[in-house]
Amino acid sequence: MARGLATTAIASTAGCACCHLQALCTQPTAQRKVIPPAPHQRRSMAVHVVVVGAGLSGLTAAHQLLQGTGAGVRVTVLEARPRIGGRLVAAAGAPCVDLGAAWTWSTDHALRALIRSLHAAEGAGDDGASGRLALVPQQTGARGSRLVIQDGNGGTSRVPGGAGGSGGDGRSRLAGGAASLPQALVDACTRTHGDRFQLRLGAVVSSIGQPQHNNGSRSTLSVSYHTSRDAKQQHHTTALGGATAPEPPACGEGEHGRIPAPTLGSAEDPPPPPLRQLAADAVILALPPRLVTARIQLPSSVPASVLQAAQHTPTWMEDTMKVALIYKQPFWTHHGFSGSAYSRAGPMSEVWDNSHGDVYALAGFVLGWDAEAMQSLPPPEREARVLAQMDVLFPGHREHLVETHGLLWLDQDLTHDATTFSEASGRRQARFGDPLLRHRSLCGGALVLAGTETEDEMGHMEGAVQSGLRAAAQIVKLLGTAK
Repeated sequence: MARGLATTAIASTAGCACCHLQALCTQPTAQRKVIPPAPHQRRSMAVHVVVVGAGLSGLTAAHQLLQGTGAGVRVTVLEARPRIGGRLVAAAGAPCVDLGAAWTWSTDHALRALIRSLHAAEGAGDDGASGRLALVPQQTGARGSRLVIQDGNGGTSRVPGGAGGSGGDGRSRLAGGAASLPQALVDACTRTHGDRFQLRLGAVVSSIGQPQHNNGSRSTLSVSYHTSRDAKQQHHTTALGGATAPEPPACGEGEHGRIPAPTLGSAEDPPPPPLRQLAADAVILALPPRLVTARIQLPSSVPASVLQAAQHTPTWMEDTMKVALIYKQPFWTHHGFSGSAYSRAGPMSEVWDNSHGDVYALAGFVLGWDAEAMQSLPPPEREARVLAQMDVLFPGHREHLVETHGLLWLDQDLTHDATTFSEASGRRQARFGDPLLRHRSLCGGALVLAGTETEDEMGHMEGAVQSGLRAAAQIVKLLGTAK
């Protein structure tokens, strides 16, 4: 008997403080306590770069800046969530089971080069076959095994589909789960450049101030933020069925990828947290472009064309739900199935084998309109619909089921902005990489937009890495600090 569907929930973009964000952004400064930069933050001899967002793009940029610049450059990463990773997140207790981005393909040259570099730095072996950053081919099932096809009326057929080994497109996953990659980036920054690197969790940025000249030399941007009350929230899981589910056996490095549950607000609105300020020589906004325009007040010098391009750029994975069902054993292989299924009936459109080591799991996508329909349902009903579909695809699966996890990205305020979601044109046909999002003269080049949506890679981790590398290179060129 399965424990209730354990939802792995992420604190919102502003944590619980996101509820107060509009009031904070519109409240007159005179009514708020403002904490100015400390004297050491205003020193002119050190170049200070602030990166907003500790997802894959932001941490890639931070890592590249520290690797490619001299000792006179400091990097501060501000992250609104009480965790790192952004859209790289795992099922609690099973870090190899991804509920966000997961796959890399053989054509992901920038991503795989970064993985190899970090993997080598961790001393995990020259063969790349061990450690949390080892690439594990996505299995297609044993040769001759069957996959399940479900038509629009719910009927199913079983057809030969297993090719043996992995798919021909080189699709792979990280042994420690995708969330181990941002953790490896933080570890590398701390290990090698700890005196020049700072990561602040629960830091909700509300505005970027106009450039001001610093002693007649560089122009300085002012970054205003407040600390979310969820910043110290401990990581744990919540069962949708109402009971706390025990953690399944962990794989890889079990402390990576743990996800915090949301914090319920108090009955009375507390006073707004004090507004803090950082002085920065350059700022990288490594967030979904639509979220930037909806949540952060930008300098008035940012062209309207750039703002419009950001507002009309869909957010990758925004209307997606990922589900993972963890089992006692890989029962599907015992019955000659690959674990793969494709459906036109929904709610899941695709299911695949997400097992690794002694963690046996089937994972699935709920996309587009089906994800929006899920958002209107209470969590137990979401679970019921997923399990009902699995009853048809893999009869008898419940006797092996331990627990299920799910993450609906439409529920995540850090990724999804409800005020702009329905207005975004063409979000079903995601169009990323608008050249205006890579504008090189925002605030004299000191303000840079990053994030996977700014590149041409149709989202994915490859686009995130490419954007982080591009942003770092632009800042290095601007500041003239290359080694």
